[in-house]
Amino acid sequence: MNEIFTHSFIGIGKMAQVILEALLKHPVDPKKIIVSRRSLPALKKIKKTYRVAITTDNREAAAHIKYIWLGIKPQQALEILKEIKPFLSRSTVIISMMAGVSTKTIHKVIGHAWPVVRLMPNTPAKLGRGATGVYFTKKVSDKVKKQIIFTLDKLGMIFPIKRESDFNAVTGLSGSGPAFVYKIAQGLIAGGVESGLTQRQARELTIATLQGATAMLAASEMHPETLIENVASKKGTTEAGLKVLQKYRTAKAMELAVKAAAKRSLQITSSLESNKKL
Repeated sequence: MNEIFTHSFIGIGKMAQVILEALLKHPVDPKKIIVSRRSLPALKKIKKTYRVAITTDNREAAAHIKYIWLGIKPQQALEILKEIKPFLSRSTVIISMMAGVSTKTIHKVIGHAWPVVRLMPNTPAKLGRGATGVYFTKKVSDKVKKQIIFTLDKLGMIFPIKRESDFNAVTGLSGSGPAFVYKIAQGLIAGGVESGLTQRQARELTIATLQGATAMLAASEMHPETLIENVASKKGTTEAGLKVLQKYRTAKAMELAVKAAAKRSLQITSSLESNKKL
């Protein structure tokens, strides 16, 4: 086991940085963390911000580390897993944030000796208001589970995934979902501006409206349709707006957006699992 580092990040995109920040609040000594990335200028910014060790060599970042956090793109998975495999310790835990990359694919490359954890966080985790799907393979010990859950708890809600096949749906809904909500917000802001408000006023009202509506949804066990009925009155203003949403099948579009994102996740999974180079 590496006597210097206990955690390494191979790939350090936005979500990986959020988890790095959570680790530092754990608190984990930044001197115990090493980050690997191909871009040296980007790495220098990471070092300046977080005071962690850096390297452009993935093998160095993998050598006998206890926890390896994979924040790379799915397209890089096979190449980098093969690269780091010879340097893994038997006690290493692989923690993957790669969308669509199944534990089956990871195990096919590195072997079945290592415990693997899959995560699907989302961007609101940066504010501690995220939703993170987490799946543990059988080799992950209870002690490791508790340590990882303790770290993830700082990101917001933790959603345990019992069947890995559900990961695609979680990716489509909570992983991609914030972007869909922002698209709704974009429309509300534009509608406010077109109706006479300033951009700033429309933005403030949109944020307050979304926050209030989601708080109502969270506080109530009512179906969303019932909450809609509580707002809309016959021949009123809300009903007029709802008719437009029904005309353009807005709810259906949101449903199809989630399904499309989930389908894309499944396509990535299937493509990697059927890769003959594994």
